[in-house]
Amino acid sequence: MIPSAKTIQIYLPKGNPRGASSLVSGRSTNGWIEWKNEAGKTLDSVYR
Repeated sequence: MIPSAKTIQIYLPKGNPRGASSLVSGRSTNGWIEWKNEAGKTLDSVYR
């Protein structure tokens, strides 16, 4: 995690990690590996 990074919360009804990740990054991404928690673990490693 970048020390000066800001936290953003996004709520998407019936959304998915890919859609949210793509919305934030402005490109096609795989949200399951792009999103990380404060410990640096990906969504994939935590929820799948």
